[in-house]
Amino acid sequence: MEMSVKSKVDEINLRPHEFLLPLFEVVVNSILSVSDNHPKSGGLIDIYIERTVNNELFKTDAFVNNEGKIIPIPIENIIIKDNGIGFDDENFRSFNMAYSEKNRSRGCKGVGRFTVLACFEEMHVTSVYKVGNRQLKREFSFDVINEVNPKDGNPQILNSAEKIKTVVKLNNCRQKFKEKSAISTIQIAKDVIEHCLPFFINNNVPTIILHDNLDNTELILNDIIGTVINFEGKPLSFHPIKDSEEFKLLLVKRSDAKTHRLRLCANNRVVGRSDNLGNLIPGFEGSFKNENEEDFCLDAYVLSSFLDSRVNTVRNSFNIPAQLEDYSIIDEITISGIQSSVKSILESKYESDLEKIKAINYDRIKRYILNPKKLRVQYRSLLSRKDLLKNIPTNLSDDRLEEYLHKIKFILEKELSNGLKKATKKGKVEDYAEYSTIVKKLIDQEAQFAKDKLADLLIQRKAILQLLKKMLKISKDGDYKLEEDLHNLIFPMGESTDSIPYEYHNLWLLDERLAFHSYTNSDKKIKSTPILSSISNKEPDIAIFDFPWAFSEKQSQMNSMVIFEFKRPGRDMNTTLDKNLDNQIMVYFQDLMESKAKDYNGEYVNLEKTTPKFGYVVCDLHKDLIEHNVNFNGFRQTPYKTLYKLNDMINLHIEVMSYQQLIEMSEKKHLAFFKELGIEN
Repeated sequence: MEMSVKSKVDEINLRPHEFLLPLFEVVVNSILSVSDNHPKSGGLIDIYIERTVNNELFKTDAFVNNEGKIIPIPIENIIIKDNGIGFDDENFRSFNMAYSEKNRSRGCKGVGRFTVLACFEEMHVTSVYKVGNRQLKREFSFDVINEVNPKDGNPQILNSAEKIKTVVKLNNCRQKFKEKSAISTIQIAKDVIEHCLPFFINNNVPTIILHDNLDNTELILNDIIGTVINFEGKPLSFHPIKDSEEFKLLLVKRSDAKTHRLRLCANNRVVGRSDNLGNLIPGFEGSFKNENEEDFCLDAYVLSSFLDSRVNTVRNSFNIPAQLEDYSIIDEITISGIQSSVKSILESKYESDLEKIKAINYDRIKRYILNPKKLRVQYRSLLSRKDLLKNIPTNLSDDRLEEYLHKIKFILEKELSNGLKKATKKGKVEDYAEYSTIVKKLIDQEAQFAKDKLADLLIQRKAILQLLKKMLKISKDGDYKLEEDLHNLIFPMGESTDSIPYEYHNLWLLDERLAFHSYTNSDKKIKSTPILSSISNKEPDIAIFDFPWAFSEKQSQMNSMVIFEFKRPGRDMNTTLDKNLDNQIMVYFQDLMESKAKDYNGEYVNLEKTTPKFGYVVCDLHKDLIEHNVNFNGFRQTPYKTLYKLNDMINLHIEVMSYQQLIEMSEKKHLAFFKELGIEN
């Protein structure tokens, strides 16, 4: 049976970051070949990296960074030389057979050469090998057009002795991989070591030397491994599910890494990309310290015959489900199950390190929540739940930390809500003591959440009061519309209850009872109010209408009516229009009493003389203005220095106060709560 090389190569889906996978495949084949030819010692593999341009051309300042180091440029070709057995007839037949069974027991899938052509345009092989006492040489090329050329590899008997060696050239890196290939020599060396680490662990790897024409570098990989890698004890055994095949976890300390990684292996080589352990285990986001206070990170290698049997043909992933499906009743090994087992082992092994890290993180979270400049007391109850906070990553920005805290609070409140429903809907109580304990726990938790919400509300109010104070201190000169901003702070101009939810206004500054009401209009003509039938063009600053609830004794009567009028701070109040402080308020009420009010069903509501009416004026008060209104306009002064006036004929109460008095009264109402939170100052 023949197979199209091009079709097979087209099936291979290599991502750009996997450009070194062909190199890994060839190196592993060389390791196996050299180990067979030199089982004890003397094995040698040379890797040559050829960059895109000539070595002489890029030894210029243009290719040197600020530190004087040469900047890596893309790879064009890679050459691998070894002194292994070589391409004798048996190995050549295996090369020509897709999915060859040769070396299957050692993890070879028989498709590595197709992976090469997915990344490089051509693979060229020259091999000197022995058959009995004779030496032969075979040379051939492999590409998607000509496939193996010549077909038999053109074996030739050598008359003069040559060293046994095989040279494999990977020519012309394809364009989509070139950009990713511009990495340093040392990084290539580390990547080869990491991929082949199990071979190094078993001490059956030949000497591997990496050459790079970037700056004529030569690196001996066997020496590098000792400088950056420390094996952390013996491999640990675990079983992802009960009675499953044994898995081994090998831990490696690395002084050159910035992240902790989980690496799944098959047949002595790493498969696919690594998982960041910091995404799996809180506390593993940053490096650890050794006994000498030196930074290190862990590479956790997982090895198992199960993984050997489940690796895909390209060797960049496993044929293992990521996690169990919701409907699955089968207990099977999954990637998430393996990760969970590794997580448990590492959390136990590094418990003391994690406790220190989590303690530091908890202090950071506590400072964030209780920051005096911006208290976030809605999360304060979470400080008693260290079991939840310990799962928050340690390297979060403030914005991301806020997201995590909000998510935890949301989940807890949802669980609480479900718990309360379950507890209160339970039919028969078999164990009253147990039931009572559950309900008490739920109610205590609800009370704590309620405290957080109340504290959050009070902090918002404190901020509003501070803002109001600052606004009053701003210079009244120029075009600054202080009256407009003050108005908007209390209730946005041009808006109404239909467009502004109650939590988006600050009517509590005027009177706490006004937070909940039927309808509010701000700076709109009376005739535009949808609940009135009126021809008045007057525009009260704030008009508040309160209708009866569904079960009120007087369904057809309006409960109350409130009008607020704001006067710009610094305004001259001695004019004829303003000197009598209730002048404008009275005009508004006169128009309103001539109007016909409607409820939300469109039915007319009686606006009677006996309907409670309240008028509030907020302005600058001074001695002459107060005396005029007390002596000649029927106002009286309260102990708080505000003014009030009653009109019994129409059941109207009018109150006048300054902005400063408005602030002081609001602060006094909240002072005890502010002190309890520690924000009175």
